[in-house]
Amino acid sequence: VLGILALQGFPFAMSFGSDHMFGNLLALCATGCEALFAVLGRWVQRGGGDMPRLPPVVHTGIVSGIALAVCLPPMLFEAPLQTIPALDAGGWLALLWYGCVVTVVAFACMFAGAQRCDGYVISAMTGVIPLSALALSILLLGERVGRAQWLGCALILLAIWVISSREPQAAPVRTEEIF
Repeated sequence: VLGILALQGFPFAMSFGSDHMFGNLLALCATGCEALFAVLGRWVQRGGGDMPRLPPVVHTGIVSGIALAVCLPPMLFEAPLQTIPALDAGGWLALLWYGCVVTVVAFACMFAGAQRCDGYVISAMTGVIPLSALALSILLLGERVGRAQWLGCALILLAIWVISSREPQAAPVRTEEIF
């Protein structure tokens, strides 16, 4: 939490407007959804309930299909057919990257990792997201980073190290494994 606050400029720059606070609230909501996604993904990959384990690519396909079904109705109200022809090569490349790498490869890697490590390790690794976003904003967008952001990065890395260095606990024995 301190690392994320420092990335936001705390305690050096505290000029949060209502748009900034609303943006942070939306990002926090997305973070909560991502955390739930990781935990549920781990549950499915471990064969939660009476469910068999799904191969990571199959799990990715199911998640992508559900996302398509959920997004399709609101998408139709945005009139996408008028905007698609206006995409240039860079737009198509971005969509291909986002669809293939960000969705398929990232989900498959996350689900494969969920089969092999504990939930707290997965949660700690999601702390790398703001660090990679900061690095890419420096490299691709030419943004400047101040001491608050560097402090935030250090605190996030410290949190990842502390959480990841916890001793793994034995998995609870499920009743169906006993009989």
